[in-house]
Amino acid sequence: MITFKRLLLILFVIFTVMITHACAQEPVVPELEAISIYDVSRDTAYPLLEGHATYRAQHGYTLKQEQGYNHWYYYAGSGIDNLKLMRLKNEMWVHGSATIYDRLLHPTDDTAVARVFIAPESGEATVYGTIRMFEEATGSVKISIYHNETKIYPETGERMMNGHDTTGYFHRHQIQLVTGDRLTFLVETDDGTSGHVSWNPVVDYLNQEEEYLHYAMTDYVGDVHPYYDNGKLYMYYLALDGNFSSSLAISQDMVTFTDQTLETTRLNAPGSFYYVLGVTREGGYYYSFYGEGKNVGSSRSTDLILWESGIVWDEETYEKLYSPSSNYPAGTRDPYAYFNPDLNKYHIVATGYRANEHYPWSNTTGYDAYIVLYTSTGPSLAEWEKNPVTGRAGYHRPLLHFGDWVNHPEIGDPECPQIVQIGDYWYILASLAGRGGDHWVGRPSYWIGDPGVDILDVDWQSRIGDEHFLDGEDLCAAQIVEIEGKHYLFGWITQRNVSGGWGGTLNLIREVYPDEDGRLFVRLEPELIAKINAGKIIDLAEIPVNTTAGFAYGEGIYSVNSIASQNGYDHYARLDMPGTYGRTFIEIEGNVNALSEAMGITISNNQDVEIGIRQRLGQWEIFLKNAGVNGKVSATQAIEIDASGDVNIQIVIEGNVAEVFVDGRYALAARAGMSLSDDVGISVFAAGLETSIKTMSVNHLTSRLDYGY
Repeated sequence: MITFKRLLLILFVIFTVMITHACAQEPVVPELEAISIYDVSRDTAYPLLEGHATYRAQHGYTLKQEQGYNHWYYYAGSGIDNLKLMRLKNEMWVHGSATIYDRLLHPTDDTAVARVFIAPESGEATVYGTIRMFEEATGSVKISIYHNETKIYPETGERMMNGHDTTGYFHRHQIQLVTGDRLTFLVETDDGTSGHVSWNPVVDYLNQEEEYLHYAMTDYVGDVHPYYDNGKLYMYYLALDGNFSSSLAISQDMVTFTDQTLETTRLNAPGSFYYVLGVTREGGYYYSFYGEGKNVGSSRSTDLILWESGIVWDEETYEKLYSPSSNYPAGTRDPYAYFNPDLNKYHIVATGYRANEHYPWSNTTGYDAYIVLYTSTGPSLAEWEKNPVTGRAGYHRPLLHFGDWVNHPEIGDPECPQIVQIGDYWYILASLAGRGGDHWVGRPSYWIGDPGVDILDVDWQSRIGDEHFLDGEDLCAAQIVEIEGKHYLFGWITQRNVSGGWGGTLNLIREVYPDEDGRLFVRLEPELIAKINAGKIIDLAEIPVNTTAGFAYGEGIYSVNSIASQNGYDHYARLDMPGTYGRTFIEIEGNVNALSEAMGITISNNQDVEIGIRQRLGQWEIFLKNAGVNGKVSATQAIEIDASGDVNIQIVIEGNVAEVFVDGRYALAARAGMSLSDDVGISVFAAGLETSIKTMSVNHLTSRLDYGY
């Protein structure tokens, strides 16, 4: 006989189980990342696809909640042999507490989840994607891909992914499909702490070749002048057509660009082929300024595509307002306009020549170069300061006097000058050409003002010797652009690793930011890395331990113990990664000490190219060294690395271009003398006793076709 007290206990247990079960049936919609400048949002579902096409997982779920849309389905069950269609609830596909939402798959300890593609056509398809944890979790997950009942990934064993692995893995397979075949992308876990797995597989019947992420890898661009407006990056550049014609490519995600034809009005057209350089805005017009011999010309536009003349004449002297010949008889070039919000005025910074015998029309002898500044009298581009003595238009202030750069090539000819205010500091940016080296055009140099002091009140000439750099000599004519309150750097990477050749490839967008002393540093933002790093191909922990290559091994760390001298180093060690590789994003975590000589990667393609960091005469630098004992070296100078600390190296490899980033502070863009991504071998190396490698991963670099998906 059940007592009343026992009955209450039974009812309490039943009620508790029911509540627990009910709670388990109400999974919460996960919060996705905020939209960044690297994203392009959609406001409509993708159209229906049929036949031989590229089927992305996003084509099935973006703004669409329908089983089978674009041939994608959502299943759950106890395993591959017991999967059932999930039901839609609260904008998610659910089965108990297991869910699929957007790109996220969340299994539970007793329920696997799967995204399933049903082949609409027969034919060969490339199946690929990136599998990573959306957020760190304490558990781990098991990843599998099945073609009908046959497991095709991994080919052997199990692919377990640690809950902390937000980088993940890249997979790629060529598969022969028959209409009605099933591709099952399965995620399982042994407990309920697995978190959410991000996985957007692609089934590509078109079997498309990957495309370069860098813009202008083969059809090069000249000097670039980026301008950001209303969510779009307008990359104006000079064409390599002999006329330096203004050209344009536009990006909505800051990485992939679409060419856009520029137009000029038939009447009142700008007076130059290169009529759009840097852009500023006043009222309903966008304005740009350009050099035209002894004067400065101007153009304007209402839409950044169609341009007309924007020249303003002084009503009293009938001179062009910005730079009449009386100021710089040998000409003014590369003007850049910038609005100073503190003064509510505009500035134009430019290169001015008191003398330049390279220009016969100037009737000058010798060479004498300046960076100069013009200032408006108010918030208008039509009213500018005049010389207080002569009353002439185009009154200027010399900021930096460089002098005779021809007979003293160490000085350099200041090209593409720019001013920018970042935080409490004003900066002058320029590329000093003709300084020697392998390329005529200069690396990005900059000078720092005083904290809290306006640009007009800084004694710039007193600090002309305090020159700083943002990159090496292979990144030329760089400019800074402000995007949503942050600053970013763009320039062109030289066509060749040696000799001249004006114009090149656009670097990947990199953030520029100051430290407390005003020094500028550069980095790839984490949001961008997450998009261009398509997941691990292999990492150091996955290869057999090797202590015969000059390393000692302990607690997961390789430390140099070699006494062998090689490649110019006294103590050299190297580990070869198995296989060959294409376009990659490589990351190394290491540790250096007072005895350290170098650390980085070697890329082998009949010859070797070294990329990484090295110490020379007590100073660290980032470098790329081409093949051979006397191979060309591209390098930065004077990067600060703790002589007894950890170091992080990130390397983007594509074609014969490498972009190297160290500790989120320093960068080097360089062009190698051979392809770095055409079935190449990759090794990790270190030099100097007890220099150590903690982790090293070779990751797939996202193709342009896949960026943003």
